[in-house]
Amino acid sequence: MNAAVNVLNVAVNVFNVAVNVVNAAVNVLNVAVNIVNAAVNVFNVAVNVVNVAVNVVNAAVNVVNVAVNIFNVAVNVLNVAVKTFNVAVNVFNVAVKTFNVAVKTFLGVLELVLVVLEGVALGVSPVGRNKIRRAFLFPLLRWLALGCRMGCVVLLWRHGMKKCGCFLAVGVLAVAVFVLAGCVRKAAAQGLPEGGAAAALAEGTARVFMTRDISPAGLAAVFDALGRVPSGKVAVKISTGEPGNVHYLDPNLIKGLVRRVDGTIVECNTAYGGKRAATAMHYQVAKDHGFTAVAPVVIMDEAGDLSLPVTGGAHLTVDLVGGHFADFTFHIVLSHFKGHAMGGFGGALKNMSIGYGSRAGKALIHSAGKSRSSMWGGDQNSFLESMAEAAMAVADAAGRENFIYVNVMNHLSVDCDCNGNPAAPTMADIGILASLDPVALDKACVDLVYAAPDRADLVRRIESRNGILTLNHAAALGLGSLRYELVVVDG
Repeated sequence: MNAAVNVLNVAVNVFNVAVNVVNAAVNVLNVAVNIVNAAVNVFNVAVNVVNVAVNVVNAAVNVVNVAVNIFNVAVNVLNVAVKTFNVAVNVFNVAVKTFNVAVKTFLGVLELVLVVLEGVALGVSPVGRNKIRRAFLFPLLRWLALGCRMGCVVLLWRHGMKKCGCFLAVGVLAVAVFVLAGCVRKAAAQGLPEGGAAAALAEGTARVFMTRDISPAGLAAVFDALGRVPSGKVAVKISTGEPGNVHYLDPNLIKGLVRRVDGTIVECNTAYGGKRAATAMHYQVAKDHGFTAVAPVVIMDEAGDLSLPVTGGAHLTVDLVGGHFADFTFHIVLSHFKGHAMGGFGGALKNMSIGYGSRAGKALIHSAGKSRSSMWGGDQNSFLESMAEAAMAVADAAGRENFIYVNVMNHLSVDCDCNGNPAAPTMADIGILASLDPVALDKACVDLVYAAPDRADLVRRIESRNGILTLNHAAALGLGSLRYELVVVDG
């Protein structure tokens, strides 16, 4: 009996132990559940944080969208304002054009009369180096005539056409005085040894020879027609062309002539930068463009410059050329005739002036004598006249009998060979011209351009830069004549 009770007690104890184990397991399970619940709570907090962040981002996006909408509205308002302004400008332009048509209709005859009379005045006036005429009388009378024209415009604007008659009369009277003064000076100049001789030379008719055969044979034909034989050490002045430009003279075109006269190709460094502004680079360009294979090449200002006197110049007293200029006794100025961004056109006169100028000399010409270091900021007309004065200094220094001038009229771009990205030519090639007179030669080339049916672009470039002024000033200095006889050598 007691044994059974003991066994029962043991069983009860074992059961109690089992219950305790189960309770312990339940407690562990509760702890695990609490941990899971805590993890779930942390996750929920994280989710809430993410939701808050998303809400913040959405709010920011909404703010940006509002700002973009406001900006778009502002842009639309601005566009409307610009269109309104453009409409107003167009209306104003129409009004201005209407007024200009009215003014030009009335002033056309007046302008024609004044220009013709001024041309007559220039034709009969002496072209010797008369400082008083060039420095005072010509500008005074030209400004008087211009004042009359502007007066007509003002009166036409404010008072109609009736009061313009008085200004027309004063303009005609001024030009008549101009003509009379020119005739008087012409008669007086005939008794002066220097002035009379210069006037007679410049008023004579120069001969310009032409061929339409742009080939070595054509070049030789016009050269031979001149009848002047180079002697001594011969310089052949060309433009080597800026890299990127393909319009410069073809070495194969000039090779025969250059070798025939045993010539040296000469150039000077540029003042505007580019790859020909330094001597070493310039020699490399001459080689790359094929000129060193034709003849020796000399960059004339590689060792400095040479000062030449300018006699009777309105702007220059000296012209600075490459120092090697003194090494040569005869010069063939072989130019590619074309347009020019600053001069309007480039031919013999530009090649003689800017072309022979050292870097300092180029700056002096562009600034009309004001600077030897900067070529910018000068007056346009003064620059054009300075080119004529520099060309005269070059011709006088070497002796005018020691020059031959040749212009090749091909690749007639509005831009110079100094432009590394020139406009494409819009004119057909014309030919090769040669003369012993650089003024007559350039004038003949300009006249051929004006006579061409496809002249529009180049004529616009020449007129927009007042390029003809260089010719007129050179003639007034006595460098050459505007009157010429064109002789075509083609059979």
